[in-house]
Amino acid sequence: MGLFKHAGKKKVTKEQLAELLYYFANKFTTDFVSHEMAREKSLFKNVDKDIFIHERLIMIFWIIDKFFGDEKRTLMSALHKKYFTDLGILNNPEESKKEMSFFMSRYKEYYDAWNDKGSEQFILGGVIAKNIFREEKTVLNANIIFHIVMDVYALIKQIKGSVIDKYEIID
Repeated sequence: MGLFKHAGKKKVTKEQLAELLYYFANKFTTDFVSHEMAREKSLFKNVDKDIFIHERLIMIFWIIDKFFGDEKRTLMSALHKKYFTDLGILNNPEESKKEMSFFMSRYKEYYDAWNDKGSEQFILGGVIAKNIFREEKTVLNANIIFHIVMDVYALIKQIKGSVIDKYEIID
């Protein structure tokens, strides 16, 4: 089995993989937020769209780091660089540092909330909801939490199937 682990995968650099992951993160974010904002009975109907987009993108970046990142975080570094370039803050050290600090605080929250011992991720869902809704405390709405947790699992599967299983880093 080990001999065929990388069979059929396209070889890419870490920067190219980060570019692909960034594309998918943006697509998964834009599609999901647009869909939720358009649904009349959406649980996220009254959320600020820009905050929703930003928080979902952070959540997806965290998923990439948690499940697909390398130990030295070089893939995440390349992903953040692409994001900062698109945001127009790559050459602005003050803004880049501020945004990176914000990302890292969110990542810490999500790592702390993730349950490594089981499949129940209700705390993670509540913490992500808190950030999307800009609440002071963890959101305890079961429907919202369930929706977010199912989204996290779907994203892990989508990222794996769309990118990770198809590409191999060569550098």
